[in-house]
Amino acid sequence: MTLEIGTPVPPEHSETSRRALIRAGAWMVLLLSVALGLRVTTIAARGDLWGDEAITAMLISYGPADLIARLSVPGNIGATSVHWHPPAYYPLLRTWVGAFGDGEVNLRLFSAFFGVLSVVLLWQLLRRFFDPTLAWFGASAAAVSAMQVYYSSEARYFSLFLFLTLASLYFFLEIVRNERGHIAYTFATTLCMYTFYYGAFVVLSENVLFFAMGGWRDRRRLGLWVLTQVALVLAFIPWTPVLLGHFGAYSTIDFPSWSKYFSAMKIPFLELMAFGGSPPIQMVAATAFVLLVGSGILSRSSRRLRTAAFWLAWIVIPMLAHRYTGTVAIKTRAYIFLVPAMAVLVSLPVAGWLKAGRRWRALLAGTLYAVFLAANVTASVQTWQRTRAESSSHPSLAQLNDLLREEAGPRSVLILNRGKAITLVSCYLDSQFPTVGFWAYPGEDRKVRVMDSMALLSEVYDEFWLVTTRGKGQAPWSDLVKARAPDALRVEYQYLVVQRVSSDIFRQTRTERNDAGWRTGDRVLSRVVLLDEDGIFDAFVEFAETTRVRLDVVAQFPNRRPFYGVLEMRVDGRQVAEEKIGSDFAGLYHLEAELESGSHKLAVRIRDPQP
Repeated sequence: MTLEIGTPVPPEHSETSRRALIRAGAWMVLLLSVALGLRVTTIAARGDLWGDEAITAMLISYGPADLIARLSVPGNIGATSVHWHPPAYYPLLRTWVGAFGDGEVNLRLFSAFFGVLSVVLLWQLLRRFFDPTLAWFGASAAAVSAMQVYYSSEARYFSLFLFLTLASLYFFLEIVRNERGHIAYTFATTLCMYTFYYGAFVVLSENVLFFAMGGWRDRRRLGLWVLTQVALVLAFIPWTPVLLGHFGAYSTIDFPSWSKYFSAMKIPFLELMAFGGSPPIQMVAATAFVLLVGSGILSRSSRRLRTAAFWLAWIVIPMLAHRYTGTVAIKTRAYIFLVPAMAVLVSLPVAGWLKAGRRWRALLAGTLYAVFLAANVTASVQTWQRTRAESSSHPSLAQLNDLLREEAGPRSVLILNRGKAITLVSCYLDSQFPTVGFWAYPGEDRKVRVMDSMALLSEVYDEFWLVTTRGKGQAPWSDLVKARAPDALRVEYQYLVVQRVSSDIFRQTRTERNDAGWRTGDRVLSRVVLLDEDGIFDAFVEFAETTRVRLDVVAQFPNRRPFYGVLEMRVDGRQVAEEKIGSDFAGLYHLEAELESGSHKLAVRIRDPQP
């Protein structure tokens, strides 16, 4: 069946009258006031940046070369691995920050700006290509969408991605109906793909809809469309090697059965209905949504049915594609580009029956529509209450600087566990305070190796300030601190916990070693080494038989400048092992190699990754 989109209302429609224009302007001001108010109120309730937002703040501080280098590393270093996506968002946010400042509020207002613009763009899209009445109802649903409100208050790329998705769809419909807008479509869609990898699903949906709407029947139209798609491919070629590296880092690719797939999609579906709301609120929103969509599908109006089919396809195509790509499951936020389709689908019955003069049906649909909107507003209020309570009950992480200046001694060091803690402290700490970050390590002996490293650091520092993320499991040193320093100073921030302990409690944890400082095992020698200020460690070793050497390296980066590179181990001048590294301060890394019997010169050093 060939799908068609609605035609705009002719010029003689009452909206063109002065009174209608004034009324429409008043409604638009009210709509945008509600949209902006919900988003700004949510921003005001938030406190510190959380882990992913701190990564955003870190990435926009880099120049173009450092930014591309950070985002291009497959299995990217530490916490930035969660940002395996193209870079378009960061220079745009950097420009915004340059104009308005880099505080938490300004970082988040960038997302709010595009969140409100998305409401306006959806209204214009529906008004131009579908129906003016539907435009008002659809834009209203998008304005109060709990998911859109939440991610319009977070310093991440989802709000920008939603706006660019709508821009791409707008110019796609312009191409389909008027055979123009190809250049604008190419530009908007390229930016969309360079913002978030799920932009590929946007392009896929548009291609399926183009052919379903009969675009293949006209050779000229088909030829222009093919050229446009070729232009998109060419535009994305520079990032393709990075894309392949990112997806190659996935350990498994799973094609779930349909039963497992639909079971896994239950939670994302409910969250899309009323993001952040309690389960009863989400169920109410989901029930209203299903009833409204069902009434739209069962409509006898061919125009309304075509509209419903178009927006249902916009939801179903990415869902099916996601299942068949076999990519790892991703959180609900990735599906934010489906929110406009859901807003349109819940609006379609009430708008259609109002125009058809079916008052009782319009009243019933309007009641369900109001329930859906009320559920989303309630979900946003619940999110605001939780966020406000959390942020107001903890001191700002910026106060960590004051705490360190007042309490820390000259031989103190910050010890950070987990990538998010490292990123948050890097974002907020404004001093040259010595800092060491422990990334996750492979193997079951991680705790032993971390404790050995702490014992090494206890020979250099008298006092440890231990920093861990809240609610993310125990740090390797948690049990020891509870047993030996139960009365240690402890400060809980919104996302981090900071404890001050004497380094003496770690000196006894160092495992038994030989005279040269090596821990011995079954044909294994292991050691924790601290690189000097130039990033170098040298030692002579002698083995009676073939032996595996394991090194846990505390690597330091001068002046806490943004850094990425390679940590390499050389034996007799020959490289035998390496690990990609990246941080703004010291970190703990792992190297190992098997060496033949005899005397060897062992060296560890940091080098630039470029040949």
